[in-house]
Amino acid sequence: MGGGGAGVNCTSRHHAEDVWERFPRSPGTAEPCTSPTWSIMTNKNKEMGGCGGSTLTSELVGSTRPRIWRNLLVGTVVVMLVVAAGIATVIMTRDTGAAGFLPEPSAQTATQGGISLEEVLNGSFSPAQFNGTWISDTEFIYRSSTGGLNLYDATTLTTKEVVTPAIMSEWRPFKYSLSPSRKYILFVHDVQKLFRYSYLARHTIINLETSEDIPLAPQRVRNRAEQPPLLYATWAPTDDAIAFVFHNDLYYTTRPDLATMYRLTDTGQIGTIFNGVPDWVYEEEILSSNSAIWFAPDSKRLVFATFNDSSVDTMNFPLYGRPGDLAFQYPIQQSIKYPKPGRDNPVVDIWIVDLAKLVSGNKDTVLRLPPPASLESIDHYFTTVGWASPTKVSIIWMNRHQNTNIVSICTENGVCVDDLVHESPDAAWNDLYTPPIFDTTGDSYLIVLPTDQGVDGHFKHINLRKSSDKTLTPLTTGTYEVVEILAWDQVSNIIYFKGAPAGKPGQRHLYYVGDLKHARAKQAFCITCGFKNDYSEDCNYNTAEVSSDNSYYVLTCSGPAIPQVTLHQSSNHSRLTLLEDNQEIRERLQGRSLPLEKRLEIDVEGGYKAQVTMKLPPDYNPTRFQSYPMLVYVYGGPGSQLVDDRFKISWGDYLASEKGIIYTSIDGRGSGYAGDKLLHSLYYGLGTHEVTDQIAVTAALQNTFPAIDKTRSAIWGWSYGGYVTASVLSKDKENVFKCGISVAPVTSWTYYDTVYTERYMGLPTPTDNFDAYNASDVTQNVENFRNKKFFLIHGTADDNVHYQQSMMLSRALEVNDILFRAQSYNTLNNSYRICAIHGIEDF
Repeated sequence: MGGGGAGVNCTSRHHAEDVWERFPRSPGTAEPCTSPTWSIMTNKNKEMGGCGGSTLTSELVGSTRPRIWRNLLVGTVVVMLVVAAGIATVIMTRDTGAAGFLPEPSAQTATQGGISLEEVLNGSFSPAQFNGTWISDTEFIYRSSTGGLNLYDATTLTTKEVVTPAIMSEWRPFKYSLSPSRKYILFVHDVQKLFRYSYLARHTIINLETSEDIPLAPQRVRNRAEQPPLLYATWAPTDDAIAFVFHNDLYYTTRPDLATMYRLTDTGQIGTIFNGVPDWVYEEEILSSNSAIWFAPDSKRLVFATFNDSSVDTMNFPLYGRPGDLAFQYPIQQSIKYPKPGRDNPVVDIWIVDLAKLVSGNKDTVLRLPPPASLESIDHYFTTVGWASPTKVSIIWMNRHQNTNIVSICTENGVCVDDLVHESPDAAWNDLYTPPIFDTTGDSYLIVLPTDQGVDGHFKHINLRKSSDKTLTPLTTGTYEVVEILAWDQVSNIIYFKGAPAGKPGQRHLYYVGDLKHARAKQAFCITCGFKNDYSEDCNYNTAEVSSDNSYYVLTCSGPAIPQVTLHQSSNHSRLTLLEDNQEIRERLQGRSLPLEKRLEIDVEGGYKAQVTMKLPPDYNPTRFQSYPMLVYVYGGPGSQLVDDRFKISWGDYLASEKGIIYTSIDGRGSGYAGDKLLHSLYYGLGTHEVTDQIAVTAALQNTFPAIDKTRSAIWGWSYGGYVTASVLSKDKENVFKCGISVAPVTSWTYYDTVYTERYMGLPTPTDNFDAYNASDVTQNVENFRNKKFFLIHGTADDNVHYQQSMMLSRALEVNDILFRAQSYNTLNNSYRICAIHGIEDF
């Protein structure tokens, strides 16, 4: 999949997310219809079929999921703003052409038509991305274009084959990981998906010297047919030992030949007690992972978490199965422990194991690491676990209201001290889901915290905590956001991080700042600001993967132009080679009649600015009187973002180029990367400002652009966006929108999970926030649906946003004799995207 003569193909394509413009993976965000097959790193390759035989394939690789996309939907109770054209001030308008990378279509250049639906669904314009994993300071492993696994050496710019395409074809691994000695590789295969990150799968060790395959299991098995599925497995960092989870219990083996096997827990119960893997709510809302195991950097100790869901209420839903299959003569009842607001949460404990003592036969090897005394007797969570040194563990704890975090440092002997207590400065919620990065002494660490910027409020910035003298020093400042710390080079005293520039929340750039030992301490410099790709196009949205000792990094320029991947040397940021330029996509788009893209900022209530993107039909001409229907695609959840500078060809491009529909997205109050004032404006009030802003900004657009047909303006969204869509229809008294489509919506926050809901809404009790829960309940505000067209879509077996949500809204509409259209999907999860898209088009 190379381009432009690149010497190595270490990229793979992203398909599914492009269709839906890569909105955050939150409650109700659908998974593809069938089980994943294989993937290169930590995400999954998915195939989705149905509705006319369309297939959607996604090789999701190189996954690092920012915690910022924490979740789900938003809400109701809206004070309607009647916006006249003179009230909404268009601050900035920017025409970028087709995502800013091709000239504006004209009769001379547009020779092949627009973007077809089939091309969008098949991922024809999904760019190849970096799929490698750094395994040393100079080498990364990646999947080659021929299907094998190769090592790439950044010092010599050469490759070496590790696993042949034939072996990869035989095993078809969903994931793989090379052992520290590089003598073995662990394949994850025969996968059965469970929830968003979790799965059951067989795990097999391949000896790369002898080609012997060793099934990983608690006991030796004779052949692959007898091999049991595991929930998780991982190599130790420095030797070829393995920890794995079988039937919710944790095991450890010191050798890949499984000659010695140790069972660390025996309390596991399927669906109730989890050791080393998270339960549903921790997997979905806190850890964003299928693992709760953390090896020490020297492999001598291991920390794991236990989740006890005995007191958590059970949610039941039917699995109807396949037509004609007698196994489903009666629907199968699926049960899941699912805590809802105000109800019991799982009880969590964290343990440390001395593996050397375990191997020597010492039985007293497992110690509990207690939570802070201030949280021990009340409901609490942990959000991250990391290692401060080979003998010290850092744990971030959080109270149930999620406005107080405590960084706890524990010794190998189980003694823990509270090192840092962080209260939300805005009396809202905290977002601490990434482990601190420690220096080599274990005394100082970097942590991203909201930092006061005066009248502009708090912005997330890098702070240096020194435990010995209890100091906390901001290293970055300003009205921009630090999105992620990428690396701390303690030799050069430089910290690399990714940030969203001031006033440009849709961009991402690579920065560095000097730590306190640097000659220019606390001075931040932007590395990629002003960068252009090989076609002299702006690189406004960048990501970087830094090597283990910070000597090199792989830079992906993700937009607005067609993505390009390059390898750089850290010392002077010089480019060493081109890894991918997606020339195939560039050639495929030449001569197409592509949408025009317009970017705007529009004032909204409270002195904030909403970010807006509009995909305009190719024949749009503001000087010629012609009206177009407009469809607003909404998400709206706290911290979310739809308007950014990434390259994407989505369903909206198809609608604009082939159907003549203006496709619009709006990031209003509550959206991310522009400071905590904007973000926290939804606190204790989901369903308020994010709903108001969709109505107000759409009205402003209608009044600003005469080409928008006010009689044909609609809104749609999935998950949180489905909730906002329904809330908009319930509150839109001025008929700004004529119709709406909600897919898998939350309709009442009392039916969603504790962690997500209570983070933003508190508890549904009279002494806390009961009135806001009631006001945000769409089922209590249905009268305004009477004059709207409404299409409600949901899957019957959605484990995240339950089918109950749509059934409650359906009942409210039916009781009030309000007609609407509804469509249900008999799926094993919320994986019905392609079918839904055909239903939406028909509507």
